[in-house]
Amino acid sequence: MITGSDLLLFSVVVFCGIFLQSVIGFGGNFFSVGLLALWLPVHEVIIVLAAVFALNNLALIWLNSKNIAWSEIKSSLLIVLAGAVLGAMMFPQLNAMVINIALGVTIIGMNILQLVHNRSNQRSMNSALQFGLLGGGGVIQGAIGTGGPLIVSVLSQRILLPSSFRGTVNVLLFCINGGRTLLYAAQGLYQPSSWRFIGVGAILLVIASLSGHLLANRLPDRLLRMGVTYFLLLIGFVLLLKSVI
Repeated sequence: MITGSDLLLFSVVVFCGIFLQSVIGFGGNFFSVGLLALWLPVHEVIIVLAAVFALNNLALIWLNSKNIAWSEIKSSLLIVLAGAVLGAMMFPQLNAMVINIALGVTIIGMNILQLVHNRSNQRSMNSALQFGLLGGGGVIQGAIGTGGPLIVSVLSQRILLPSSFRGTVNVLLFCINGGRTLLYAAQGLYQPSSWRFIGVGAILLVIASLSGHLLANRLPDRLLRMGVTYFLLLIGFVLLLKSVI
């Protein structure tokens, strides 16, 4: 049974997650799953938020459509989707704790290096490493839903305009989240309670997406880019902490 307090908690957390996603382009699903799973069944949280953030991805694609870097989509989509399919197939054999530790260390290391590169004007990572990280991000996103930060870390170095970054990242994330939603639906995982949560999320989506987008357009580009880097670092530390407690 869904209680009023369940819906209120869901509404507050998902609104904040969608708003965060709309401002910096990513992180809403990671933020929302981590909090809601403390109170609600994690299985239902994951499948519900796949649908909610697929809708959020669509909204951000529309809001940033004029600046999407389609050349980056063409060069990244195939490897990301191939990784996601492989990850979904490998899911039963994967050790989530090991993956979280490896992912956390990788994200922290990459973004510390990026901060150093920004200050010393060195070149970013080579194309082979970027290709591997995009594929790895797809695998982990397909398997346990937390590989997006690897994809984001690569694209944040390749796309300088924040609105272009937000739109382009969300094209890739929509392909993954939309695919997960269809897969969950085909397996009959959505229950009547799931659709109620999704309906609430869809209503919140309009206000949170528009307000986040308006704020993002008013913030300086450098502030947004630094926000992306520091939030990725925070995600990395949270993944490490999650793995040891």
